[in-house]
Amino acid sequence: MKKIDSVYFLGVGGTGMGSVAGLVKQSGRQVFGSDQNLYPPMSDILAEANIEVFTPYSQLNIEQNPADLYVIGNSMSVGKNEELEQIMANDLPYTSFPALLNQLFLQDHVPCVVTGTHGKTTTSSLLAHCMTELKLPTSFFIGGRPLNFDLGYGLCDQDKEQKFFVLEGDEYDTAFFDKNSKFLHYAPQVLLLQNIEFDHADIFNSLDDIFVQFEKVLNLVPNPENIVACSTDPNVEKILKKLKLQDKCTRTGADENCSIRLTGSRPSKSGQDFWTHSFATPWGELDIECILGGEHGSSNIGQVLGALTRLQEISGTRWEKEKILQAFKSFLGVARRLDLLAEQKDIKVIEDFAHHPTAIDKVLRAYKEANPGRRLWVAFEARSATSRRNIFTDAFAESLGHADKILVGPALEDKKLADTERMDTTLLAKKIGSHARSCDEHRSLKDILRKEIKAGDTVIFMSCGSFGGIQHEIAEFVKEL
Repeated sequence: MKKIDSVYFLGVGGTGMGSVAGLVKQSGRQVFGSDQNLYPPMSDILAEANIEVFTPYSQLNIEQNPADLYVIGNSMSVGKNEELEQIMANDLPYTSFPALLNQLFLQDHVPCVVTGTHGKTTTSSLLAHCMTELKLPTSFFIGGRPLNFDLGYGLCDQDKEQKFFVLEGDEYDTAFFDKNSKFLHYAPQVLLLQNIEFDHADIFNSLDDIFVQFEKVLNLVPNPENIVACSTDPNVEKILKKLKLQDKCTRTGADENCSIRLTGSRPSKSGQDFWTHSFATPWGELDIECILGGEHGSSNIGQVLGALTRLQEISGTRWEKEKILQAFKSFLGVARRLDLLAEQKDIKVIEDFAHHPTAIDKVLRAYKEANPGRRLWVAFEARSATSRRNIFTDAFAESLGHADKILVGPALEDKKLADTERMDTTLLAKKIGSHARSCDEHRSLKDILRKEIKAGDTVIFMSCGSFGGIQHEIAEFVKEL
Protein backbone atom coordinates (compact mmCIF):
# COMPACT_ATOMS: atom_id res chain seq x y z
CA MET A 1 0.00 0.00 0.00
CA LYS A 2 1.33 3.43 -0.93
CA LYS A 3 2.35 5.58 2.02
CA ILE A 4 -0.10 8.42 2.60
CA ASP A 5 1.68 11.70 3.33
CA SER A 6 -0.84 14.12 1.79
CA VAL A 7 -4.64 14.09 1.74
CA TYR A 8 -7.09 16.30 -0.19
CA PHE A 9 -10.66 16.63 1.14
CA LEU A 10 -13.38 17.36 -1.42
CA GLY A 11 -16.15 19.08 0.58
CA VAL A 12 -13.93 19.89 3.56
CA GLY A 13 -16.39 22.43 4.98
CA GLY A 14 -18.75 19.73 6.24
CA THR A 15 -18.65 19.00 9.97
CA GLY A 16 -17.53 15.39 9.59
CA MET A 17 -15.11 16.06 6.74
CA GLY A 18 -13.54 19.04 8.47
CA SER A 19 -13.08 17.09 11.69
CA VAL A 20 -11.42 14.16 9.94
CA ALA A 21 -9.19 16.63 8.08
CA GLY A 22 -8.18 18.01 11.47
CA LEU A 23 -7.33 14.54 12.76
CA VAL A 24 -5.21 13.82 9.69
CA LYS A 25 -3.43 17.15 10.17
CA GLN A 26 -2.77 16.28 13.83
CA SER A 27 -1.19 13.02 12.68
CA GLY A 28 1.53 15.02 10.89
CA ARG A 29 0.34 14.71 7.30
CA GLN A 30 -0.14 17.45 4.73
CA VAL A 31 -3.83 18.33 4.42
CA PHE A 32 -5.75 20.62 2.09
CA GLY A 33 -9.19 20.65 0.58
CA SER A 34 -11.94 22.52 -1.19
CA ASP A 35 -15.57 23.55 -0.90
CA GLN A 36 -18.00 25.70 -2.83
CA ASN A 37 -18.36 28.07 0.12
CA LEU A 38 -17.01 28.10 3.66
CA TYR A 39 -18.68 29.51 6.76
CA PRO A 40 -18.03 29.72 10.49
CA PRO A 41 -17.56 27.81 12.66
CA MET A 42 -15.89 25.30 10.30
CA SER A 43 -13.99 28.01 8.42
CA ASP A 44 -12.47 29.16 11.73
CA ILE A 45 -11.68 25.60 12.84
CA LEU A 46 -9.92 24.80 9.56
CA ALA A 47 -7.96 28.06 9.68
CA GLU A 48 -6.82 27.38 13.25
CA ALA A 49 -5.66 23.93 12.15
CA ASN A 50 -3.66 25.54 9.30
CA ILE A 51 -5.57 23.59 6.66
CA GLU A 52 -5.58 25.36 3.30
CA VAL A 53 -9.01 25.48 1.66
CA PHE A 54 -9.71 26.36 -1.98
CA THR A 55 -13.03 27.95 -2.97
CA PRO A 56 -14.97 27.56 -5.14
CA TYR A 57 -14.60 24.12 -6.69
CA SER A 58 -12.36 24.03 -9.76
CA GLN A 59 -10.50 21.31 -11.63
CA LEU A 60 -7.41 23.54 -11.32
CA ASN A 61 -7.47 22.85 -7.57
CA ILE A 62 -6.88 19.16 -8.31
CA GLU A 63 -4.29 19.79 -11.02
CA GLN A 64 -2.24 22.22 -8.93
CA ASN A 65 -2.44 20.38 -5.58
CA PRO A 66 -1.63 16.71 -6.16
CA ALA A 67 -2.20 14.40 -3.18
CA ASP A 68 -1.60 10.78 -2.27
CA LEU A 69 -5.31 10.30 -1.55
CA TYR A 70 -8.57 12.19 -2.19
CA VAL A 71 -11.46 12.03 0.27
CA ILE A 72 -14.93 12.48 -1.22
CA GLY A 73 -17.76 13.88 0.92
CA ASN A 74 -21.09 12.07 0.88
CA SER A 75 -22.86 15.11 -0.59
CA MET A 76 -20.94 14.61 -3.84
CA SER A 77 -22.41 12.80 -6.84
CA VAL A 78 -21.13 11.95 -10.30
CA GLY A 79 -21.66 14.54 -13.02
CA LYS A 80 -22.21 17.49 -10.69
CA ASN A 81 -18.75 18.51 -9.52
CA GLU A 82 -15.79 19.32 -11.76
CA GLU A 83 -13.21 18.34 -9.14
CA LEU A 84 -14.80 14.92 -8.73
CA GLU A 85 -14.87 14.50 -12.50
CA GLN A 86 -11.17 15.39 -12.65
CA ILE A 87 -10.34 12.80 -9.98
CA MET A 88 -12.29 10.05 -11.70
CA ALA A 89 -11.13 10.91 -15.23
CA ASN A 90 -7.49 10.65 -14.14
CA ASP A 91 -8.06 7.50 -12.06
CA LEU A 92 -6.74 9.19 -8.91
CA PRO A 93 -7.09 7.24 -5.63
CA TYR A 94 -10.13 8.25 -3.63
CA THR A 95 -12.00 7.11 -0.54
CA SER A 96 -14.61 8.22 2.01
CA PHE A 97 -13.85 9.76 5.38
CA PRO A 98 -15.18 6.76 7.37
CA ALA A 99 -12.92 4.44 5.38
CA LEU A 100 -10.01 6.84 5.88
CA LEU A 101 -10.54 6.83 9.65
CA ASN A 102 -10.26 3.06 9.62
CA GLN A 103 -7.23 3.05 7.35
CA LEU A 104 -5.18 5.68 9.21
CA PHE A 105 -6.24 5.35 12.85
CA LEU A 106 -8.56 2.56 13.97
CA GLN A 107 -6.40 -0.44 13.21
CA ASP A 108 -4.07 0.31 16.13
CA HIS A 109 -6.79 1.59 18.52
CA VAL A 110 -9.66 -0.02 20.39
CA PRO A 111 -12.68 1.58 18.62
CA CYS A 112 -15.59 2.45 20.92
CA VAL A 113 -18.54 3.29 18.66
CA VAL A 114 -21.69 5.04 19.88
CA THR A 115 -24.77 4.31 17.77
CA GLY A 116 -28.52 5.00 17.84
CA THR A 117 -31.06 7.41 16.44
CA HIS A 118 -30.82 9.84 19.37
CA GLY A 119 -28.20 10.89 21.87
CA LYS A 120 -25.07 9.90 19.94
CA THR A 121 -23.26 13.24 20.24
CA THR A 122 -23.95 13.69 23.95
CA THR A 123 -23.11 10.09 24.83
CA SER A 124 -19.92 10.12 22.72
CA SER A 125 -18.86 13.35 24.41
CA LEU A 126 -19.57 12.00 27.88
CA LEU A 127 -17.74 8.75 27.16
CA ALA A 128 -14.66 10.50 25.73
CA HIS A 129 -14.60 12.86 28.72
CA CYS A 130 -14.91 10.07 31.29
CA MET A 131 -12.23 7.97 29.59
CA THR A 132 -9.89 10.97 29.49
CA GLU A 133 -10.56 11.75 33.15
CA LEU A 134 -9.87 8.12 34.02
CA LYS A 135 -6.50 8.35 32.25
CA LEU A 136 -7.20 6.04 29.31
CA PRO A 137 -5.34 7.18 26.16
CA THR A 138 -8.40 8.32 24.19
CA SER A 139 -8.75 9.76 20.71
CA PHE A 140 -12.21 10.89 19.60
CA PHE A 141 -14.32 11.88 16.61
CA ILE A 142 -17.66 13.47 17.52
CA GLY A 143 -20.25 15.22 15.35
CA GLY A 144 -20.62 18.20 17.67
CA ARG A 145 -18.54 20.29 20.06
CA PRO A 146 -18.04 18.72 23.50
CA LEU A 147 -17.59 21.55 25.99
CA ASN A 148 -14.88 19.68 27.90
CA PHE A 149 -12.67 19.77 24.77
CA ASP A 150 -11.61 22.54 22.43
CA LEU A 151 -12.79 20.63 19.34
CA GLY A 152 -14.98 17.69 18.34
CA TYR A 153 -11.92 15.63 17.50
CA GLY A 154 -8.54 14.85 18.99
CA LEU A 155 -5.69 12.35 18.96
CA CYS A 156 -4.21 10.91 22.13
CA ASP A 157 -0.55 10.04 22.66
CA GLN A 158 0.15 7.73 19.73
CA ASP A 159 3.16 6.17 21.45
CA LYS A 160 0.96 4.34 23.95
CA GLU A 161 0.80 0.59 23.40
CA GLN A 162 -2.95 0.43 24.08
CA LYS A 163 -5.05 3.28 22.70
CA PHE A 164 -8.80 3.86 22.50
CA PHE A 165 -10.89 5.75 19.96
CA VAL A 166 -14.41 7.05 20.68
CA LEU A 167 -16.48 7.56 17.52
CA GLU A 168 -19.98 8.84 17.00
CA GLY A 169 -21.36 6.10 14.76
CA ASP A 170 -23.69 7.61 12.19
CA GLU A 171 -26.06 5.29 10.31
CA TYR A 172 -26.23 7.71 7.35
CA ASP A 173 -24.76 6.41 4.09
CA THR A 174 -21.05 6.77 3.39
CA ALA A 175 -20.64 8.13 -0.16
CA PHE A 176 -22.04 7.88 -3.68
CA PHE A 177 -19.84 4.80 -4.18
CA ASP A 178 -20.69 3.23 -0.80
CA LYS A 179 -24.34 3.21 0.29
CA ASN A 180 -23.74 1.33 3.54
CA SER A 181 -23.81 3.20 6.85
CA LYS A 182 -20.72 5.07 7.99
CA PHE A 183 -20.43 3.12 11.22
CA LEU A 184 -19.71 -0.10 9.30
CA HIS A 185 -16.19 1.22 8.66
CA TYR A 186 -15.38 1.71 12.33
CA ALA A 187 -14.55 -1.91 13.32
CA PRO A 188 -16.17 -1.60 16.77
CA GLN A 189 -14.65 -3.53 19.63
CA VAL A 190 -17.02 -1.78 22.05
CA LEU A 191 -20.41 -0.72 20.68
CA LEU A 192 -23.10 1.32 22.40
CA LEU A 193 -26.65 0.88 21.04
CA GLN A 194 -29.03 3.43 22.53
CA ASN A 195 -32.19 3.36 20.44
CA ILE A 196 -33.47 2.66 16.94
CA GLU A 197 -36.20 4.66 15.19
CA PHE A 198 -37.05 5.67 11.67
CA ASP A 199 -35.01 8.64 10.49
CA HIS A 200 -33.04 9.83 7.43
CA ALA A 201 -36.05 9.53 5.17
CA ASP A 202 -33.95 10.76 2.25
CA ILE A 203 -31.98 7.49 2.15
CA PHE A 204 -34.05 4.90 4.06
CA ASN A 205 -37.48 3.79 2.90
CA SER A 206 -38.52 2.08 6.11
CA LEU A 207 -37.48 1.11 9.61
CA ASP A 208 -36.62 -2.34 8.23
CA ASP A 209 -33.93 -0.76 6.04
CA ILE A 210 -32.41 0.83 9.11
CA PHE A 211 -32.55 -2.47 11.00
CA VAL A 212 -30.41 -4.06 8.29
CA GLN A 213 -27.60 -1.59 8.94
CA PHE A 214 -27.75 -2.02 12.72
CA GLU A 215 -27.70 -5.80 12.35
CA LYS A 216 -24.55 -5.49 10.27
CA VAL A 217 -22.74 -3.33 12.81
CA LEU A 218 -23.72 -5.56 15.75
CA ASN A 219 -22.29 -8.55 13.90
CA LEU A 220 -18.93 -6.75 13.64
CA VAL A 221 -18.32 -6.75 17.41
CA PRO A 222 -15.99 -9.67 18.24
CA ASN A 223 -17.15 -10.08 21.86
CA PRO A 224 -20.94 -9.74 22.41
CA GLU A 225 -20.31 -8.68 26.03
CA ASN A 226 -18.86 -5.49 24.62
CA ILE A 227 -22.23 -4.55 23.10
CA VAL A 228 -23.84 -2.10 25.53
CA ALA A 229 -27.55 -2.05 24.69
CA CYS A 230 -30.36 0.06 26.14
CA SER A 231 -33.08 -2.46 26.99
CA THR A 232 -35.75 0.20 27.52
CA ASP A 233 -35.93 0.77 23.77
CA PRO A 234 -38.31 -1.79 22.17
CA ASN A 235 -36.50 -1.79 18.83
CA VAL A 236 -33.18 -2.43 20.54
CA GLU A 237 -34.72 -5.40 22.34
CA LYS A 238 -36.21 -6.60 19.06
CA ILE A 239 -32.86 -6.64 17.27
CA LEU A 240 -31.09 -8.27 20.25
CA LYS A 241 -33.70 -11.02 20.27
CA LYS A 242 -33.38 -11.58 16.52
CA LEU A 243 -29.58 -11.90 16.77
CA LYS A 244 -29.80 -13.96 20.00
CA LEU A 245 -27.77 -11.38 21.92
CA GLN A 246 -30.13 -10.65 24.85
CA ASP A 247 -28.25 -12.86 27.33
CA LYS A 248 -24.80 -12.16 25.91
CA CYS A 249 -24.54 -8.37 25.78
CA THR A 250 -24.28 -5.72 28.52
CA ARG A 251 -27.78 -4.32 28.96
CA THR A 252 -28.73 -1.01 30.57
CA GLY A 253 -32.15 0.10 31.80
CA ALA A 254 -34.69 -0.27 34.59
CA ASP A 255 -35.13 -4.05 34.25
CA GLU A 256 -33.71 -5.97 37.21
CA ASN A 257 -31.86 -8.26 34.79
CA CYS A 258 -29.81 -5.37 33.38
CA SER A 259 -26.10 -5.20 34.15
CA ILE A 260 -26.49 -1.44 34.61
CA ARG A 261 -29.76 -0.86 36.39
CA LEU A 262 -31.13 2.70 36.39
CA THR A 263 -33.72 3.45 39.03
CA GLY A 264 -34.58 7.06 38.28
CA SER A 265 -33.44 10.64 37.77
CA ARG A 266 -34.33 13.73 39.77
CA PRO A 267 -33.20 17.38 39.75
CA SER A 268 -30.49 18.27 42.25
CA LYS A 269 -31.06 20.93 44.90
CA SER A 270 -29.27 23.49 42.76
CA GLY A 271 -31.67 22.88 39.89
CA GLN A 272 -28.72 22.99 37.48
CA ASP A 273 -27.77 19.31 37.58
CA PHE A 274 -29.51 15.98 38.06
CA TRP A 275 -29.03 12.90 40.18
CA THR A 276 -29.26 9.52 38.48
CA HIS A 277 -29.47 6.52 40.79
CA SER A 278 -28.06 3.27 39.50
CA PHE A 279 -26.75 -0.14 40.45
CA ALA A 280 -23.69 -0.61 38.30
CA THR A 281 -21.37 -3.55 38.63
CA PRO A 282 -18.49 -3.51 39.49
CA TRP A 283 -19.01 -0.32 41.54
CA GLY A 284 -22.25 -1.31 43.18
CA GLU A 285 -24.74 1.41 44.04
CA LEU A 286 -24.06 4.86 42.55
CA ASP A 287 -25.70 8.26 42.96
CA ILE A 288 -24.39 10.15 39.94
CA GLU A 289 -24.50 13.93 39.80
CA CYS A 290 -24.35 15.13 36.20
CA ILE A 291 -25.58 17.93 33.98
CA LEU A 292 -27.65 15.34 32.09
CA GLY A 293 -31.11 14.57 33.42
CA GLY A 294 -34.53 13.19 32.68
CA GLU A 295 -35.20 9.95 30.84
CA HIS A 296 -32.94 10.87 27.93
CA GLY A 297 -29.98 11.97 30.06
CA SER A 298 -30.30 9.04 32.43
CA SER A 299 -30.22 6.66 29.47
CA ASN A 300 -27.02 8.32 28.16
CA ILE A 301 -25.41 7.94 31.58
CA GLY A 302 -26.36 4.27 31.71
CA GLN A 303 -24.77 3.66 28.33
CA VAL A 304 -21.50 5.25 29.42
CA LEU A 305 -21.50 3.28 32.67
CA GLY A 306 -21.95 0.10 30.67
CA ALA A 307 -19.07 1.03 28.38
CA LEU A 308 -16.81 1.78 31.35
CA THR A 309 -17.46 -1.66 32.83
CA ARG A 310 -16.26 -3.24 29.60
CA LEU A 311 -13.30 -0.88 29.25
CA GLN A 312 -12.14 -1.89 32.74
CA GLU A 313 -11.94 -5.46 31.51
CA ILE A 314 -10.28 -4.59 28.21
CA SER A 315 -7.68 -2.27 29.75
CA GLY A 316 -7.06 -4.31 32.87
CA THR A 317 -7.57 -1.16 34.95
CA ARG A 318 -9.62 -0.78 38.11
CA TRP A 319 -11.21 2.59 38.84
CA GLU A 320 -12.35 3.70 42.25
CA LYS A 321 -15.99 4.61 42.70
CA GLU A 322 -15.10 8.21 43.58
CA LYS A 323 -13.17 8.63 40.31
CA ILE A 324 -16.21 7.47 38.33
CA LEU A 325 -18.50 9.90 40.15
CA GLN A 326 -16.11 12.82 39.66
CA ALA A 327 -15.81 12.13 35.94
CA PHE A 328 -19.59 12.36 35.48
CA LYS A 329 -19.88 15.43 37.71
CA SER A 330 -17.24 17.34 35.71
CA PHE A 331 -18.97 16.81 32.35
CA LEU A 332 -19.93 20.19 30.85
CA GLY A 333 -22.24 19.01 28.07
CA VAL A 334 -22.30 19.68 24.33
CA ALA A 335 -22.78 22.89 22.39
CA ARG A 336 -26.36 23.48 21.18
CA ARG A 337 -27.87 21.06 23.69
CA LEU A 338 -30.09 23.26 25.84
CA ASP A 339 -27.55 26.08 25.59
CA LEU A 340 -28.56 29.10 27.67
CA LEU A 341 -28.16 32.07 25.30
CA ALA A 342 -29.61 34.76 27.54
CA GLU A 343 -31.20 35.26 30.95
CA GLN A 344 -32.56 38.64 31.96
CA LYS A 345 -35.53 39.75 34.08
CA ASP A 346 -36.49 36.09 34.66
CA ILE A 347 -36.69 35.37 30.91
CA LYS A 348 -34.49 32.58 29.52
CA VAL A 349 -33.56 31.98 25.89
CA ILE A 350 -32.23 28.48 25.09
CA GLU A 351 -31.03 26.77 21.92
CA ASP A 352 -31.36 23.01 21.36
CA PHE A 353 -30.44 20.73 18.47
CA ALA A 354 -33.41 18.32 18.84
CA HIS A 355 -35.12 17.70 15.50
CA HIS A 356 -36.75 14.25 15.79
CA PRO A 357 -40.15 13.97 17.55
CA THR A 358 -38.86 11.47 20.12
CA ALA A 359 -35.90 13.65 21.07
CA ILE A 360 -38.14 16.72 21.30
CA ASP A 361 -40.57 14.83 23.52
CA LYS A 362 -37.84 13.76 25.96
CA VAL A 363 -36.14 17.15 26.05
CA LEU A 364 -39.37 19.01 26.76
CA ARG A 365 -40.55 16.53 29.38
CA ALA A 366 -37.22 16.75 31.20
CA TYR A 367 -37.18 20.54 31.07
CA LYS A 368 -40.74 20.83 32.37
CA GLU A 369 -39.95 18.42 35.18
CA ALA A 370 -36.87 20.38 36.22
CA ASN A 371 -38.54 23.80 35.88
CA PRO A 372 -42.10 23.57 37.23
CA GLY A 373 -44.06 26.79 37.17
CA ARG A 374 -42.24 28.38 34.23
CA ARG A 375 -44.17 29.08 31.03
CA LEU A 376 -42.41 27.25 28.19
CA TRP A 377 -42.28 28.58 24.64
CA VAL A 378 -40.89 26.44 21.83
CA ALA A 379 -39.89 27.79 18.42
CA PHE A 380 -39.49 24.87 16.02
CA GLU A 381 -37.87 24.73 12.58
CA ALA A 382 -38.38 21.66 10.36
CA ARG A 383 -34.99 21.51 8.70
CA SER A 384 -33.62 17.95 8.58
CA ALA A 385 -34.25 15.67 5.61
CA THR A 386 -36.85 13.82 7.67
CA SER A 387 -38.53 16.68 9.53
CA ARG A 388 -39.19 18.69 6.38
CA ARG A 389 -41.29 15.76 5.15
CA ASN A 390 -44.81 15.21 6.41
CA ILE A 391 -44.27 11.65 7.69
CA PHE A 392 -43.90 12.77 11.31
CA THR A 393 -46.58 15.48 11.38
CA ASP A 394 -48.70 13.74 14.02
CA ALA A 395 -45.66 12.76 16.08
CA PHE A 396 -44.30 16.33 16.02
CA ALA A 397 -47.71 17.64 17.05
CA GLU A 398 -47.74 15.37 20.09
CA SER A 399 -44.16 16.04 21.20
CA LEU A 400 -44.25 19.82 20.67
CA GLY A 401 -47.60 19.95 22.46
CA HIS A 402 -45.82 19.60 25.82
CA ALA A 403 -44.89 23.29 25.60
CA ASP A 404 -47.26 26.03 26.73
CA LYS A 405 -46.75 28.11 23.58
CA ILE A 406 -45.47 26.82 20.24
CA LEU A 407 -44.30 28.82 17.23
CA VAL A 408 -43.71 26.75 14.08
CA GLY A 409 -41.29 28.47 11.74
CA PRO A 410 -41.09 27.93 7.97
CA ALA A 411 -39.74 24.54 6.90
CA LEU A 412 -36.56 24.43 4.86
CA GLU A 413 -37.51 24.40 1.19
CA ASP A 414 -36.64 21.13 -0.55
CA LYS A 415 -37.30 21.28 -4.29
CA LYS A 416 -36.72 17.54 -4.61
CA LEU A 417 -39.89 16.83 -2.63
CA ALA A 418 -43.32 16.57 -4.19
CA ASP A 419 -45.98 18.86 -2.70
CA THR A 420 -47.71 15.82 -1.21
CA GLU A 421 -44.52 14.93 0.72
CA ARG A 422 -43.65 18.33 2.18
CA MET A 423 -44.22 19.29 5.79
CA ASP A 424 -47.26 21.57 6.05
CA THR A 425 -46.39 23.84 8.96
CA THR A 426 -49.89 25.34 9.06
CA LEU A 427 -51.39 21.86 9.42
CA LEU A 428 -48.81 21.01 12.10
CA ALA A 429 -49.78 24.04 14.18
CA LYS A 430 -53.47 23.17 13.77
CA LYS A 431 -52.86 19.61 14.96
CA ILE A 432 -50.98 20.86 18.04
CA GLY A 433 -53.90 23.00 19.09
CA SER A 434 -54.86 26.56 19.95
CA HIS A 435 -51.59 27.18 21.82
CA ALA A 436 -49.61 26.84 18.56
CA ARG A 437 -49.13 29.23 15.66
CA SER A 438 -47.37 28.82 12.33
CA CYS A 439 -45.18 31.61 10.96
CA ASP A 440 -44.44 31.94 7.26
CA GLU A 441 -41.39 34.09 7.96
CA HIS A 442 -38.76 34.29 10.67
CA ARG A 443 -39.63 37.97 11.06
CA SER A 444 -43.18 37.26 12.22
CA LEU A 445 -41.93 34.64 14.69
CA LYS A 446 -39.49 37.19 16.16
CA ASP A 447 -42.22 39.82 16.39
CA ILE A 448 -44.48 37.52 18.38
CA LEU A 449 -41.76 36.71 20.87
CA ARG A 450 -40.74 40.33 21.29
CA LYS A 451 -44.33 41.32 22.03
CA GLU A 452 -45.45 38.45 24.21
CA ILE A 453 -42.63 36.98 26.30
CA LYS A 454 -42.53 38.09 29.92
CA ALA A 455 -40.98 37.31 33.30
CA GLY A 456 -41.19 33.62 34.14
CA ASP A 457 -40.94 32.54 30.48
CA THR A 458 -38.42 30.20 28.85
CA VAL A 459 -38.02 30.16 25.07
CA ILE A 460 -36.38 27.09 23.52
CA PHE A 461 -35.36 27.27 19.85
CA MET A 462 -35.31 23.79 18.30
CA SER A 463 -33.58 23.21 14.96
CA CYS A 464 -30.72 21.19 13.51
CA GLY A 465 -29.82 24.23 11.41
CA SER A 466 -29.21 27.91 11.94
CA PHE A 467 -32.87 29.01 12.33
CA GLY A 468 -31.81 32.11 10.40
CA GLY A 469 -29.94 33.31 13.48
CA ILE A 470 -33.15 34.51 15.11
CA GLN A 471 -32.37 32.71 18.38
CA HIS A 472 -29.40 35.02 18.82
CA GLU A 473 -31.47 38.09 17.90
CA ILE A 474 -34.06 37.21 20.56
CA ALA A 475 -31.24 36.54 23.03
CA GLU A 476 -29.86 40.04 22.39
CA PHE A 477 -33.36 41.50 22.73
CA VAL A 478 -33.76 39.86 26.15
CA LYS A 479 -30.31 40.97 27.32
CA GLU A 480 -31.28 44.58 26.63
CA LEU A 481 -34.55 44.49 28.58
